Amino acid sequence: MARSRDELSILADGLAEALTRGTNVRILMLYPHSRIAKLRTEALHGTKQAPFRENQVRPGVMHCLDVLSAIASMVDDEQRRFLRVRLYNSLPSIAVYGVDDRAFVSLFLHGQLAIKMPQIEVRGEDSLLGRPVFRELETLWEIGQEFADVTSWPAELGPMGERFGIAPADLQDVRES
Repeated sequence: MARSRDELSILADGLAEALTRGTNVRILMLYPHSRIAKLRTEALHGTKQAPFRENQVRPGVMHCLDVLSAIASMVDDEQRRFLRVRLYNSLPSIAVYGVDDRAFVSLFLHGQLAIKMPQIEVRGEDSLLGRPVFRELETLWEIGQEFADVTSWPAELGPMGERFGIAPADLQDVRES
């Protein structure tokens, strides 16, 4: 489990360097306390017996937010503005990692992390697969909620959930974490 949480960590220095060069970095992840995050966790469990089930989505997203907060703290305020982080509360259709006009696309399958699946390289936003992939990415970005300052993400998580329409009672564990 620890290894799957380190994927973003290994990019920390590279992301901080990109921000110092003025590169726009947009990160979009699933809201960790959503019903959809719970469903994705269940799908990842596959046929594992209940005692061995571990919530992978919520702690994974929260770990990534910690890493992004640390990255944002490594750069000055001017450079930090190039880092934009949003969470969405919608059914994820595909996993997309985009760089310039390229995207690496994977699927959300039961019992498998998308990052561990084969990646399909999509070249160009105007290609046959590029059009729907980049359109889906923009759709999720538009419905997402952006952190005003990712370094204060724990304080923003609860109000963000309320904006997503998640009942305050369901957010109790957000305020306690």
